[in-house]
Amino acid sequence: MIRKIALKVILLAIIATLFSPFLPQDKAEAAVHVKGYYRKNGTYVSPHYRSDPDGIKSNNWSYCGNINPYTGKVGSTDCGTASLGNTDTRSEGEKQADSYVWQAEYYSNQQNYYNALYYYGKVYETGYSYKISSQVSDIALKVSSEAYSLFIIDELTKSLQYYTLLRDCKASPNSLIENAKKNIEIVNEKLKFKSAFSEALWYFNQNDFLNAVLVANSKMVEGNTSTSALEFMKQSAEKLSEKAYSSFISGDYEYSLKCYTALSYLSFVPKELQANGLTNSKIVQSHINNK
Repeated sequence: MIRKIALKVILLAIIATLFSPFLPQDKAEAAVHVKGYYRKNGTYVSPHYRSDPDGIKSNNWSYCGNINPYTGKVGSTDCGTASLGNTDTRSEGEKQADSYVWQAEYYSNQQNYYNALYYYGKVYETGYSYKISSQVSDIALKVSSEAYSLFIIDELTKSLQYYTLLRDCKASPNSLIENAKKNIEIVNEKLKFKSAFSEALWYFNQNDFLNAVLVANSKMVEGNTSTSALEFMKQSAEKLSEKAYSSFISGDYEYSLKCYTALSYLSFVPKELQANGLTNSKIVQSHINNK
C-alpha cells in the first residue's frame, strides 16, 4: 500500500514538472511588446515593452516604486497615494510634489546625488518647498564635489552639467549656487581653450613641444590669451627648453638651435625662457660654426 502511494506521488511530481511551463503565469511578471506607431498628431512612438494589462494598477511599471526592467526607469505614478484610497484630498500640485520627493529620496538612497538634487529642484518648482528634506544641503554638497572631481579628470562637459544643475536648482544652498556660477565660468573657459588649442594639445601629447609652442603662440596672437592658454604656453615652453638642452647634450645641435631660437622670439613665451633661449641659441650656434 505504501509503495503504491509513493509511486503515485512520484508520478504526480513528474507530471507537474513536465506541464509547469504551460501553467498560467502571474500577469505582473508578463510583458507585452508594442510595435512602433504614429499618433494622430503625427508623433512617432518607438517600439517598446509595457506591463501586461490586467486591471491591477499597482503592478504597472509606471506605478510608484516599480521599475521598468527594460529601461530601468522608476515608476512615479501615484507616489504617496497608495494608502490614501479615495480619502486623498491633496491638490494635483501637492501630489506632483510628493511624487518628486519620493524620486529624490529614491535616488539619494541609490547614491545618485545628481538625480536626487534634480528632483528636489522639481519639488521646489511645485511650490511645496517645505516638503524638501533637510538633507538637500548635503546632497548638493556631494554634487558639487562630484562636479569638481569630474573637472580634475578633464570630464569637462559632465562637470559643466553638474555645476549647471547646482546653479539652476532652487533647492541648492545659496553658497553652492554662487560657487557653481564661478566654476561654470572656469569650466567654459577650459572648454573654449581645448577647442581652440586642440592642435597644440595634440602636438604636446606627442611630445612634439616645438610644434606645440609654435601653434599655441599663433593662437595666442589671434587673441586666445586665457589663463589656460598662458599656463599651457608656460608648460610647453619649459618642456621645449628641456628638449633643447637634451638635444644639445646628445650632439643634435641643429634641432637644439631650432628649439632655443623658437623660445627666444615667440612673443608669448615667458620672459625668463625667452632670455634663456636667446643666450643658449648663441652658444649652440657657436658649436655649429666650430664643427
